[in-house]
Amino acid sequence: MKNIYKILLGLAVILGFASCENNDDFGYKPTAASFQIETPETGTNIIIDDTNMNNVVLTIVWEDTDGENYTVEFAETSTLFAEPFIAGVTDENNMSWTAGELNTFLLETVRIGHSVESNVDVRVKNAAGEYSNVITLLVTPFIQTVEQLYVNASFNSFDPSTATAMTLVEYNVFSATVELTDTDDFNFIEDNITGETIWQEIATDSGLLTKFGGTNLSGYDSGIYKIDVDLVNFTVELTLIIQPKLAVPGNHQGWDPASAPLLAASSGLTADYEGYVWLDGEHKFLGPDADGNFDWGNPDWGDNGTFTGILVEDGEVNCTATAGYYFIQADTDALTYSETQTSWGLIGSGTGSWNDDQDMTYDAGSGTWSVTLDLTAEEIKFRANDEWELDYGDTDADGFLELGGTNITVPTAGNYTVTLDLSVARAYTYTLTLN
Repeated sequence: MKNIYKILLGLAVILGFASCENNDDFGYKPTAASFQIETPETGTNIIIDDTNMNNVVLTIVWEDTDGENYTVEFAETSTLFAEPFIAGVTDENNMSWTAGELNTFLLETVRIGHSVESNVDVRVKNAAGEYSNVITLLVTPFIQTVEQLYVNASFNSFDPSTATAMTLVEYNVFSATVELTDTDDFNFIEDNITGETIWQEIATDSGLLTKFGGTNLSGYDSGIYKIDVDLVNFTVELTLIIQPKLAVPGNHQGWDPASAPLLAASSGLTADYEGYVWLDGEHKFLGPDADGNFDWGNPDWGDNGTFTGILVEDGEVNCTATAGYYFIQADTDALTYSETQTSWGLIGSGTGSWNDDQDMTYDAGSGTWSVTLDLTAEEIKFRANDEWELDYGDTDADGFLELGGTNITVPTAGNYTVTLDLSVARAYTYTLTLN
């Protein structure tokens, strides 16, 4: 069998050589043109500038074959239209572009370089799927200066007047920091009065921007983001900013900064830290270093000695608290802090009363509160200290709690173990487990 295979292979090689000898032209052969582009000629040079962006700089005329549905396609030279870009569709046998239209199309869609001469191939396709001949144009687009850019989003109801102004970092490069939820979508506008000139993301090419037929950016997890827009290369990049944290080392955990419980700020731009911590005696507030690590030698704050909620960084004394579970708020800009001791309970029509709490028990090992009880298929909330100053509900019904949020609906009547987890600052959760 191996010998037969070798004979057949040898025969194939001989035939292959013979075939090559009889056909020296084995390069790419484009499909024969069914009709001709009449103007412009191959080699036409088009240099675009901002002298008059409304002037027509290119008109393509071709033989009229069927009188309807012509598609004009551009492609980078020598790509053989592997990735054609549609410049327009018309029922006429011609199409024109102004300087502004052609410049934007070349930069944002074909994505050739600016301020340098490039070759692009052009062809026309008719309704029957037949193609014209290919012409090559020499084009030099330029970058249009963008003076200002704004983030226009669902979080401001797409009202241009309340859009977030971005900072000009360098020529045509802008940056801004915004807070997004996982349901937000947004785009970029150059005019915060009319909302015109909208930049969106190319649907098939994430991270690339266009002013033609794009879609709003969306699908980002909730968080604080730094947005960088480059309108030289027409790119956008979002970077999640880690929520600022403040450690609370102290007697309650052996004065170990690395393992200290953390408070969190409401955004990457604020210093309003909060969280729940079990305290027992003296403690301090400690900031991170440049790498996000908590250790002695970093900035730290204590009480000014009056124990009236005033923080100082120099000459401080340790804060102090009797043993208990505390809601802590600390602002390292305003230099204030408060510590409210809490004990948690469950209340609501689901427990049988909106007047009497069902006390929960704290478990130091898990850092959670829990209670096992019978619930009806009605509503409940969590509240501290048998009062309404601190209460949590679930506005989005997603398992995350909001201060003063919507009542929680018990799905079905039964005996439940209800767990309240306040151990992760500003990401408070709960579970209802049917026993």
